[in-house]
Amino acid sequence: MLQRWPSFFLGFALSQDIKERHTALIKIFFILPLILYIVLYISNHVLETHFSLFLFQGISMLTLFTLILDKIKNIHLNAFLSFIGTISLESYITNEYVLRALTTFSWQINGYNINSGNWTLYLGGTIICIAISYIVNKISIKLNQLLQIN
Repeated sequence: MLQRWPSFFLGFALSQDIKERHTALIKIFFILPLILYIVLYISNHVLETHFSLFLFQGISMLTLFTLILDKIKNIHLNAFLSFIGTISLESYITNEYVLRALTTFSWQINGYNINSGNWTLYLGGTIICIAISYIVNKISIKLNQLLQIN
């Protein structure tokens, strides 16, 4: 989990630049992590170090995906991604903890495994996590509004 938090906070810190479409900055967040990934990958395999590459993979792939989506300009896809973006912190936390809790359930009905390849867990878990994230986001907005009034 700790490996994933820096990329979330980095994305949060860059959100204003992204909204203002500072694409030069966005491209840097593709190139620099990619270079770091290559250097650390070589280090892991040549010098037998044990650097985690997850952060650099995620930032590079997310930036590339963002640049591609920017060119597509699909209204429905953008609306869906905006919705997911509004619940991203809550979703991140629920994915980390709720999905882990769901793995402890038995996914068998009358001796038949309904979770072949973990697809039931992933699809059902995604829907459950989005629903919980949406509810928690709405509650946090209401709490923030109440706190600002007082």
